[in-house]
Amino acid sequence: MTRVRTWSLIVALLGAACSPEIGDDCVVSTDCSSVGDRLCDTSQPGGYCTIFNCEPDTCPDDSLCISFHNAQSGAFCQADNDRFQRPFCMAPCEGDGDCRSGYGCVEVGKAGNPYGAVVLEYGKTTAKVCLANQSVSTPDAGAPPVCSGEKGGTPPEPLQDAGTFVPDASLGTGGAGGSAGSGGSAGSGGSAGSSGASSGGSAGSATGGTSAGGTSAGGAGAGGTSAGASAGGTAGGA
Repeated sequence: MTRVRTWSLIVALLGAACSPEIGDDCVVSTDCSSVGDRLCDTSQPGGYCTIFNCEPDTCPDDSLCISFHNAQSGAFCQADNDRFQRPFCMAPCEGDGDCRSGYGCVEVGKAGNPYGAVVLEYGKTTAKVCLANQSVSTPDAGAPPVCSGEKGGTPPEPLQDAGTFVPDASLGTGGAGGSAGSGGSAGSGGSAGSSGASSGGSAGSATGGTSAGGTSAGGAGAGGTSAGASAGGTAGGA
């Protein structure tokens, strides 16, 4: 039982010794912590294990809480409250040899430092931390201020008056268009004719003698009258 506890303690110590610290390189945040309490700042060369929005005396691994863009500096516009300020846990150092490759030991917290950084630790106003090696340009004292509100450059020339358009009278005007014609009236239909009346003739009688055929009169047609008589022949008696 004692042997098991001993091995457990050894494994725990080795795990603690191999766990990433503030300032170590990283690719993703899980490279810094498996429980999500540390993040990987990929904006730094090779990544930088840190904790965002730290508070005084809360950073682990003896790291320091440093707030950047919190103080007025020569490299940034003068502002009473910079909205880009944000504190980070940074790895402490005494010299460049304490920082990994590509990083240097920089003292922050001094007035006018090019990073605009202040130390958010109780009882400390300045500190040395590992920062990426980079050149921070110092503005030219003779250059016009960027954030002074003064207009710079040459103002543009005012636009010339285009004037009033006057048409050329020699070109003449176009003729007026003709009016459309009206449609014709529809024709009236003709009157229908009346049919004539007809009366059948009377049948003759045959008594062995002469039989006279009946007379038929034609009906009146449209535009005049007509009458016709027909006499039947004589039929012999039986």
